[in-house]
Amino acid sequence: MMPDAGRPLGAETLAQLTRDVLGRGASVRLSTRGGSMTPSIRDGDVVRVDAVRSADLRVGDVILYRDAWGRLLAHRVLGYAGGRGERSVLVVRGDAFRGAGERILSAWVLGRVVGVERDGRYLPLSGTGARWCGLVRARAPRGAVRVVRALARAQRAAYKAVEE
Repeated sequence: MMPDAGRPLGAETLAQLTRDVLGRGASVRLSTRGGSMTPSIRDGDVVRVDAVRSADLRVGDVILYRDAWGRLLAHRVLGYAGGRGERSVLVVRGDAFRGAGERILSAWVLGRVVGVERDGRYLPLSGTGARWCGLVRARAPRGAVRVVRALARAQRAAYKAVEE
C-alpha cells in the first residue's frame, strides 16, 4: 500500500527521517511554519539543514531540534548553560522573541540550519558574519529597530554581492 502523499508526516516520523538522512551525511530541506525566527526565517521559507556535532555548535548558529513536547523547532543558540566549557545544555530562542530563552539538551539537536530559500534566492545563515548579524538582531532591544533595520540592509547588500 502506498502512503497518502497528501497527508503531512507527524513530528515524530519527520524527526526520525531527518535524523536518518542527516546521519548519512546528506542535507535536508524543510518548509517552515510560524514566525518565531522572523526576520531571519519567515513563515513558508524553505530551510536547508546540515548535520552538526554538538562540539561544533557555535553561539549564533540556528539549529533544528526536537523539544520536550516533540515539536520540531528552529531557533538560535544564544549560549550555554552550566559550567565553563560545558556544552550539554544550550540556551536557545527565536529571533522574534525577547527574554532569556529556553534551555535544551544538545542531544535534542538534529542539525544546523545553514540557509534559507526565499523568493527564488538562497540566503546563507552559516558562517561567522551571518551568525553574528543574526545574533545581534536577536539580542537587540525592541527600541533598537533602526539598528536592526540597518543590519538587515547590510545583510541584504552582502547577499547581493555574493550572488553577483
